[in-house]
Amino acid sequence: MIKKSYLWALILLFLTGSLVGPIRAWAANYNTVPAKRAVPARQPAASWKPVTPHTVRFNQDYSRVQTLAREISASINKVNQTKVAKNNMNRMASLRTLLADLNKDLQGVMQELAAVNSLMRDARSLDQQKHVNRSRGNQLASQLEQRRTALEKKKMALAAKAKRVDDKLGTMADMQQLDMLGLQNAMNKQAQLMQMMSNIMKASHDTAQAVIRNIK
Repeated sequence: MIKKSYLWALILLFLTGSLVGPIRAWAANYNTVPAKRAVPARQPAASWKPVTPHTVRFNQDYSRVQTLAREISASINKVNQTKVAKNNMNRMASLRTLLADLNKDLQGVMQELAAVNSLMRDARSLDQQKHVNRSRGNQLASQLEQRRTALEKKKMALAAKAKRVDDKLGTMADMQQLDMLGLQNAMNKQAQLMQMMSNIMKASHDTAQAVIRNIK
């Protein structure tokens, strides 16, 4: 009986010893706080193409367009306040209607340009980050192209209105009371504005393409 007790004691001791190691290892793992996974630092694009040069060109032309638009509107308002002889009132009323339409289209162009300017500011911020989120980059490039297309349509409408005004001026050369020189000067500025708008659309297109290249 005593021998059997010794035998069971030895077996129990053996089993206890063989389990001590695994139990200690499990306890150590259980009490250990898992290390936080390191977040890799965001690396700049290896072949980053600066966007800023395109936006700088845009800013220069945008500033000039704003000045031209104000000067053209001022000339239109001056013509609308001009008094004419009774026999010329009908022709003057027709011209004023054309000028009002021209001015309305001009304001629409400036609103579209303001929207493009906002998108260009977003594009400029990419150069500071040297990183483009794919989703945001595609969205920005798409919005720039949509605005450029809308601006092209408004530019064509504005050019058509300006052509009608210019043709109308040719039939009103005998109206001495009208400040023809000032209005003709406004039409010259409108031609400059058209050129500036072409430059602006080119800059916005180049910016969109630069953004796309940076997210590839």
